[in-house]
Amino acid sequence: MSEDDRLLGAVSDPDDRAVVLLARIWEDKIVRDHPELGDQLQQVLGTVTAPDHVEPDPRVGRRRCYRRRVGPSNWLWWS
Repeated sequence: MSEDDRLLGAVSDPDDRAVVLLARIWEDKIVRDHPELGDQLQQVLGTVTAPDHVEPDPRVGRRRCYRRRVGPSNWLWWS
């Protein structure tokens, strides 16, 4: 396993679906596109496990999870 494939987190969403976060996704996608989240890893994972609001994502088979009063703004979301 390469360093880029290092597992940063593995959680379950409210429907008990497994969600994994690899280092390469965190660093090359999430933090690159949203540098303000760089020190918010646990809050992002917490948004998946205990969202305050969930809605459908435009991409089939996905959804968006939102959590209030965490992260650098009023809402943090994950899809």
